[in-house]
Amino acid sequence: MAATERRTSEWVDLIGDLLARPVAAFPHALLTARLHDTFGSQVGWSWFDSPDRCGFELHTPIPGFPTPEVRKVINAAVPHHPVLRWFNVTGDHAPMSIGRVPAAMVDQVARDTRQEFFVPLGVEHQVVILYEMSGATVRAFILSRGRQDFTDSDLKTATMVQPLLVLLDRQISAYRAWAPNASTDLTGRELAVLRLLAEGRTAAGIAARLAISERTVHRHLEHVYRKLGARDRVTAVLAARDADLLPPTALEPAPTNPR
Repeated sequence: MAATERRTSEWVDLIGDLLARPVAAFPHALLTARLHDTFGSQVGWSWFDSPDRCGFELHTPIPGFPTPEVRKVINAAVPHHPVLRWFNVTGDHAPMSIGRVPAAMVDQVARDTRQEFFVPLGVEHQVVILYEMSGATVRAFILSRGRQDFTDSDLKTATMVQPLLVLLDRQISAYRAWAPNASTDLTGRELAVLRLLAEGRTAAGIAARLAISERTVHRHLEHVYRKLGARDRVTAVLAARDADLLPPTALEPAPTNPR
């Protein structure tokens, strides 16, 4: 119990710091890294709006995974995820592990996806920490590890962390509604760089378009990443999307990384 309380107290401090200042973009990169430290497992941030608008980002990239084809298959299997089915059937949204979901709720699509893609990578056991589920929209962190399921202590810690994530998400949504133009304090030039970034342009392409040096582009990107709580192009574009800083045509980040 002492270990659970210690791990939870660290989260109370972190979320308290974030709540104490205006934050307009959900800092999923920061939170993913902290979850990795807390649970010592692979962590992914997952979003789902529709079968065409969904995906996941891993804290620790796995070489060669996922390919675009594999990502498409996994995205299509999201509605079949055992824990999401558990949430929908029971109405209980507390953190849950795949291993604790009754076999009757696990369909063949979920079994095949797990066996084909996750078991070989050693991430077949998963815990889903949901912080938003409204209609078709799902936002969650997924903890993953290999042969051994997560412990009751892990589930207890996740259950205590979840309401902190929900509280942070709700404050961010309220702040964006209250001050949409001041949300992330991006300068005009930083916003211009961000929007070109979302179009898939390289640093050289952005520099040419704005008539500035690549070095200046990288400096602007450093500021953008810091203000959005992002660690790279993908997480920056996703955070900007969540903060409504990008036009509707710039919802999906392109595969080119200018870093």
